Amino acid sequence: MPNWKQLVLNRIGNPDAHALTSLTAKLGDAAQTFLTMIGYQGATSLADKLTAARAGYLDNINNAQLLNVPDLSTLTAARIGYLDNINQAGLLQVTAIRAGYLDNLSGGAVALASTALSTATWTATRAGYLDRIRHLTRPQAGTQATTADLTVVGAAIESAVPIRVSGYLSAHNLQVGDTVLVVEEIRDQDDTTYREYARASYSGVQNSPMVWFNEKVCQGWRVRVQRTAGVDRTLNYQFFTDTRSV
Repeated sequence: MPNWKQLVLNRIGNPDAHALTSLTAKLGDAAQTFLTMIGYQGATSLADKLTAARAGYLDNINNAQLLNVPDLSTLTAARIGYLDNINQAGLLQVTAIRAGYLDNLSGGAVALASTALSTATWTATRAGYLDRIRHLTRPQAGTQATTADLTVVGAAIESAVPIRVSGYLSAHNLQVGDTVLVVEEIRDQDDTTYREYARASYSGVQNSPMVWFNEKVCQGWRVRVQRTAGVDRTLNYQFFTDTRSV
């Protein structure tokens, strides 16, 4: 009786074309497909697909950094999207110098940057100077009725530091027989006393009714009006302050 086991082994182990042809004939297309996958022949073989780059991926499977991944469950869709963008053209422009700019975005790092002012140099007082750069406001506006006594228009404008003040008063309501005295006063810098700066009287109908008060630098300023003839009238006014450095 022939040794069938030996005959099969001889057939499979024989590298000649006859052995491969016989194996293919016995197993059919499945055998050919297997031979193609392991790289026996053809452009789609495993040997052709396993390039040096892909082999490198396998070499990195045991990379120390990959072993440090804490929890793959944290790899969300959003984070996977970040990985997809790793090769994005813009990211390729992030040089070491530009990355350094990112390091300086935090307050602490900025304070330590060589181009930043130290807290000893950048004081609250100096920051206050910036707050006062050309800051024009209109603190008061309205109408003021005259009386037989000197009456403050609106309220006095006062400041702990020198400021610029200006404004206007409208005498458009004066009629024939009316006379109004307008007194402009400034407070002494080191005192609470207001002293007269200028005065003027306006009588009858005014063809140019706007009384303008030129800009002055002081720490206290006010306007007072008095009806000295005729009947009481209302006067419109607007006062301005400018806290730029003086």
